[in-house]
Amino acid sequence: AHARSGASGHPDWLTVTVPTLLDTGLAPRGTDAFVLTTLLPYAAAPSWRASKDEITERLLARAEGAVPGLRATLSFVEAGTPRTLERYTRNHEGAAYGWEHSPEQVGLGRLPLRSPVAGLFLAGHWSRPGGGVYGAVKSGIEVASLITQREPARLLASP
Repeated sequence: AHARSGASGHPDWLTVTVPTLLDTGLAPRGTDAFVLTTLLPYAAAPSWRASKDEITERLLARAEGAVPGLRATLSFVEAGTPRTLERYTRNHEGAAYGWEHSPEQVGLGRLPLRSPVAGLFLAGHWSRPGGGVYGAVKSGIEVASLITQREPARLLASP
């Protein structure tokens, strides 16, 4: 059901993140940033520009089912689509997590951190260990460790 509904542009799941619970400076005082995320394939909409508002409304309706009254509290809504990700990241079809998450393309199936070009390192969700925020941050820490020849834990410790 997830693949069929997501492929047709009808989000049937979402995650909710409230980053202002950790960093109050991300929104005006007394307000919170409430981030809804779902995944839809690039081909789910013939035109993301034309479909963006309708899909955003569907996602908000699903969220309101879990958080009654949500819409009444919103002062600002902005949406990003696969086309938005493609535009700002230049990732093919807005690939938010890099390569496909198939057994062949995770872990050692990703690009190594050291490239064949001397002094050129690769970091991000396209390289090891893999996609997503955690994978991108982890690869950055590992590359910094390779460059500085310091242990990752020492790089993250307070000066």
